[in-house]
Amino acid sequence: MPTQAWDMAPDERPFVVYSKNLHMNQSTRQTESRQTSVVLAMFSALAWIGLASVAMAVEPSGRETFFRAETLIDSKQYEEARTELEVYLEQHAQGPFAASALFRVGECSYLLGDAQRATVELGKFVKKYPEEKLNAYALAYLGEMSLADGDSAAAKNYFSDALRRFPKGPLKENCRFGLARINEREGQHAEAARVYEELVNAVNDRLAEKARLRLAVAQYNLGNYVESLATFNQLKCLADDPLAKQQDTEQSQSLRARASMGRARVLLKLDWNEEAKVIFKELSSHPQLGTEARYWLGLLLLAEEDWSAAADMLLSAVNDECDHRLVDAIRFSAGEAFSRDGDIQAARKQFQAVVDSGQADSEWMDDAMLGLARTEFVAHDHTAVCRTLAMLDEQFPNSPLRIPGREILAFSFAREAPPVVVAIEPIEHPKQPEYLPLGQPTEEIAAAVAAFGRGEELEKLGRPDAALAVFDRIIDDY
Repeated sequence: MPTQAWDMAPDERPFVVYSKNLHMNQSTRQTESRQTSVVLAMFSALAWIGLASVAMAVEPSGRETFFRAETLIDSKQYEEARTELEVYLEQHAQGPFAASALFRVGECSYLLGDAQRATVELGKFVKKYPEEKLNAYALAYLGEMSLADGDSAAAKNYFSDALRRFPKGPLKENCRFGLARINEREGQHAEAARVYEELVNAVNDRLAEKARLRLAVAQYNLGNYVESLATFNQLKCLADDPLAKQQDTEQSQSLRARASMGRARVLLKLDWNEEAKVIFKELSSHPQLGTEARYWLGLLLLAEEDWSAAADMLLSAVNDECDHRLVDAIRFSAGEAFSRDGDIQAARKQFQAVVDSGQADSEWMDDAMLGLARTEFVAHDHTAVCRTLAMLDEQFPNSPLRIPGREILAFSFAREAPPVVVAIEPIEHPKQPEYLPLGQPTEEIAAAVAAFGRGEELEKLGRPDAALAVFDRIIDDY
């Protein structure tokens, strides 16, 4: 079953790129030769790691190769820069820029999105040059990639190590931000909110915006919906500022859209559904958030009992190749919409798709199994009902959905039993669970349901042993 905590779609990388500290001075470049301007820039930018004093001692070929790579990084040609740096390391493994070159190789891989390669290269740098100040960046990058890979323990170690070794390092606030995100994952929303609020007041760059966004999410997960809405509204006001719009970038547009999604989620919690619906509609065609927006629009239509429209909206959010993090939730909800609309075969297809996904850790898997069993029951497929509910019992022994699953199984066994004369008073309104679309119950089902509520009548029913065993398990669980 789904958890209650909310985590937004993963953030884009929050870290300042180290290469920005090495940008070459443009006016110097205009008046001097390319090589000289690069050297001067490097003297200034690399002084803090103690390389300026040895720069002129580097043989020309090595110096030119290294500086050429820096030029490529400055123009964001990371793949070409990585190749130049690898040439430098191959020819000058013990050169004075060897440590910086190895770090730069890993950083280029990181900036290219090649996390697997970057992890290896930066890990090699950290191990080979443990005293280098560039570890303030390398450890932060490794923490970020570990966090993105779902390894919170490793990420915590990297971030904590960076803060311990470089308490005043250039990415100290980014590391605190990373640790707060880990707190969120571990359910420590109050601690995360405390750190985010400190970051909002301590920094004045994009990290502050990201911290404000995460603060709003943490407040949401703490149940502080009014505070969360106020924080999201602050983000909206900042994004709508004319100066901010003049400096609009792809990243700021993404942040603005994510803030809008957050506002809509909070509005739902405050029962301002119409206001939320307007925002979801605006986001329904967004390239990154459109799927999630259509999911919430589908749920709103479900709440309005517009089953057909809900099913159409939900199906518009997914396709057979969809790997969105909400795909199981969307398919399950579509199955519910079809089921309530009376299209049992379409419902069965959606529930089956979740079950067949093979994602045993999916928080919607047990819900889908129960939904599938319901549709199989309505389709009079007793064998399938038995098979699906056996999977539910086996794979989710602690799921609370096992009890209604056993109830369905009991009804299915009862319906399969040969007709018998039941010595029981007529029942005008036999118990019918709301989640089970039985329609008009047969005499056998009505009798079985009545017996379910009165254990003393079980023996009089003359049902098969299997049905009696299932009833006993249900009664014991209740």
